Amino acid sequence: MYKIKTYKNGLRVLVNEDNANEAVNVLFVLLAGGKDEDDSCRGVAHLAEHMFFKGTTNRTGKEMLFDFDREGIIYDAYTSQDLTCFYAEAMPNKTEKIIDVFSDCFFNANYPKVELETEKQAVCSELEMEFDDSKSYVESKAAEIALVGTPYQYELGGTVKSVNKLSSKDLLRFRDKFYTPDRLIISVCGKVTQKEIEELVQKYILPKCSTQEKEPIEYSELDSKIVLKNRQSFVCRDTDQYYCCVAFKPFCECSPDRLKFRVMMTSLGSTMSSRLFQKLRYERGLAYAVYSFCSNKLLSLNGAMFYTNITKAREAVEVLAKTLRELHTDGFTTEELEIAKNSLKSNFALALTTQYAKARFGALSLVYQHKMFNLAEVLSEIDKITLTDMNEMFNKYFRVEDMTVSIVSNQQTFDAYQILSETL
Repeated sequence: MYKIKTYKNGLRVLVNEDNANEAVNVLFVLLAGGKDEDDSCRGVAHLAEHMFFKGTTNRTGKEMLFDFDREGIIYDAYTSQDLTCFYAEAMPNKTEKIIDVFSDCFFNANYPKVELETEKQAVCSELEMEFDDSKSYVESKAAEIALVGTPYQYELGGTVKSVNKLSSKDLLRFRDKFYTPDRLIISVCGKVTQKEIEELVQKYILPKCSTQEKEPIEYSELDSKIVLKNRQSFVCRDTDQYYCCVAFKPFCECSPDRLKFRVMMTSLGSTMSSRLFQKLRYERGLAYAVYSFCSNKLLSLNGAMFYTNITKAREAVEVLAKTLRELHTDGFTTEELEIAKNSLKSNFALALTTQYAKARFGALSLVYQHKMFNLAEVLSEIDKITLTDMNEMFNKYFRVEDMTVSIVSNQQTFDAYQILSETL
């Protein structure tokens, strides 16, 4: 059971008292990420996350890391376009240490110059690795054209060039603007009580941050009016593979239709019995990988992707186009609906078996839905989804007028966009 307290300065603290095992997970979820950057500071959110444990006005980075390792605290972080999340897991008696250090890093990080230059090299290596991965690269090229005019068109983490331009002053400006209590959700799950966590917040966090009264920052559903400048992208690379990403109308995680949408996407291409897997892989062996995709964001790239040998590419595109057209004409079946609902329910249930997952689920419910859910409520909502709901979601989000196509391969012998648009 989640219990939440909202402080006058907008800070939200969420506690799930779970005595299932001897562990505690602490998440600091910041409502700021790649979408909050501009051309002067691409990559600053991701770099600030990498520098979170590199030193404060009170501790050096080395002191911090050795202290955590000495205490047996496991820690990490990640950045998305919407969020920056710092998390740690340890024995219950280490909870105070986690909140002490996390609060110091959150409000007092000083981004020392020597550490910054070293970490830039690591971040640039990460960016270069993603650039080398054609699967990731075709998705990023798809976002550039499908989400044009929005912050979500840009590669998360920036570019090697933009990252190398960033300075400690840039990170401090970003921290001062966005690392504020009204953007922070602290989510804790494990063998602790709400009273214990509130006492630690009172001791370590409230003295460090603004006491000015503010409403918590809340994300709302975006009504994106994207005007597509291009419909397709082709990038030539030295590869025998053909990577195809077909994107449609983006989806917003704040939408009240999120579960209907996910049931539809599951049936389209998330399981081995899904329509895309059956038509392209199981029946014809045209693609090793084929799937539908959509992430949890305010504005998410949405669509279908496959990769295959160049010799099978044209036939794969033709079968994909025909499969999507059949869904527009005839819709999904009752059997597909039931399989998708059961699959999604299992995914939710199995995903919430760890305390980290429970802490994250609670925080993201607040971020995107502005209220708390429990598993029983989610499963009940899924059960209520009808075949009509699923077909309406497909017809709303998979329209040819919203379609873009991104290709990475060694040659362009046919026009994939033309085949798809004429068939659909």
